[in-house]
Amino acid sequence: MRPAAGLVALCGAVLLCPAVSGCGGGVQDAKAPAPAATAPSAPPPVPVSAGDPAAEALEVYAAMWAERVKAFQVASAEDTELERYVASGVLSVFEKELARLKKDGMVIRGALGHEPEATLRDAEAGPPKATVNDCVDLSKWQPLDITTGWPIPLPGNQPVRHEATATLERTDSGRWIVTAYDPAPTRAC
Repeated sequence: MRPAAGLVALCGAVLLCPAVSGCGGGVQDAKAPAPAATAPSAPPPVPVSAGDPAAEALEVYAAMWAERVKAFQVASAEDTELERYVASGVLSVFEKELARLKKDGMVIRGALGHEPEATLRDAEAGPPKATVNDCVDLSKWQPLDITTGWPIPLPGNQPVRHEATATLERTDSGRWIVTAYDPAPTRAC
């Protein structure tokens, strides 16, 4: 049986639930085979038109998620390019989630679905910003016990599809970077 603290950490790490009580626990079926590892999933690539800031922001959001999925598969940001796509404060939160996963002996595999849309803000009042609203689909996303390879059930009270919001800013060098991320795991979409 997995300790409750580990499941709370798992919930936060995979965007399943905020500070949760009664997240659920244990291993599903001791005889169940581990799902095969799959390639990282991210929102589909968005063709970037020269000068289309919304498309550029969506491309960076997709790249951030591709790197996060790689990190979840090994419970470590090492050998990823997360720092290229997120601000230091966001990176710190992501690294803490990964450290909790590693401490609790978990990784996450499978496909993660997305339906991101970008809206531009403050185009004339300083650095351009974009808000990305996403519907994250966890239906093929599976936490696994590192030692046994057995699946760990997702919390039953977690919507399989939930909202998420990211804020991106264009830096002085012209690159977009994720400056805030809110998984909103209790808001179904």
